[in-house]
Amino acid sequence: MKNVMLFCAALLATAEPAVAELSPWQGEPMDVEGDMIDGRSIVCAGAGCAMVLDSLYREYLQDLALLGSQPGLLEGDGQPAFLVERSDFCERLEDRRPAGCSRSSAPPVPGIDPTWRPNGCGVGGWKDAALAIVANLGLRHFTGDLDAPFPGVSFLSACNAHDRCYGYQISKIACDGTFRLAMISACDQSTLGDAREICYGSVSAYHVAVLNYGDSAYEEAGEDLACARWHLDMSVNGCTT
Repeated sequence: MKNVMLFCAALLATAEPAVAELSPWQGEPMDVEGDMIDGRSIVCAGAGCAMVLDSLYREYLQDLALLGSQPGLLEGDGQPAFLVERSDFCERLEDRRPAGCSRSSAPPVPGIDPTWRPNGCGVGGWKDAALAIVANLGLRHFTGDLDAPFPGVSFLSACNAHDRCYGYQISKIACDGTFRLAMISACDQSTLGDAREICYGSVSAYHVAVLNYGDSAYEEAGEDLACARWHLDMSVNGCTT
């Protein structure tokens, strides 16, 4: 019998999309004696996997308490092995597949799929609302392009960072606030005088749009992340989908 540490892991958010990194789970440590799946640590990127591992550990503790109350059932040093059967673990993990998550493929998300790319200020959802709000304001020199609303001004970097922030499921309030500050910075770097005030007007329009119409985009990003993490959990633990 060997000492092992069964642990879960959380995805680390980075400034740029990258292959997922795993770090120790921040919940209750699971320092037990026993075997892991094929001698490897079980790792979890998502909450569903963490709950599976937690339930298995709690069952182990219940079994340990039962055996401890019946002399003669324990062997060796009196500590039964904590065995994690692949079939049991994978079956429970499969049961926790997020609703609407395809078994066949994972959606691209930042931090897990290196092919994920933001779509800038684009169109759809809050972005259509932003375009309508800016158009209704009648701001002079507005180009009609949300990525570059005024000559010499680009909000592309701010919008890409906002997409990434939603993708990592950082607090929506934090994402929207950071987005606003990034656009203000773009105005400050590229405009002066009246032009800057006009630029600020577009910043307010974008910010109102994400506050009032960005919920669906944020929720969809969360669903994609949960699905991608489930696929990652299945893959790194040798489970098949």
